[in-house]
Amino acid sequence: MNADATNGHTATPQVAGVDVVRSLFREIDDDKCAAILRLGATTEDLETVAAYLAGEDDVMGKTGHPLSGIAAAAYEILTAEEPDEDEG
Repeated sequence: MNADATNGHTATPQVAGVDVVRSLFREIDDDKCAAILRLGATTEDLETVAAYLAGEDDVMGKTGHPLSGIAAAAYEILTAEEPDEDEG
């Protein structure tokens, strides 16, 4: 049980900050970092995405569930192709 002893409410996961995003995705550019921060992802969401990107199949579990929700949105941001600046 994950309840706060003072009020009996279940603890709400904390939204990840820029330090978490940059520590998990070291090569991330500023635009992608800002987009992920706007999602309001938790540290757990982003750790799941990092493991998924690293190819740790056990993150999906035995049933092979795909990412969903905020984690899926963060994955899409991270894997989106950058526009080629040389193109016209």
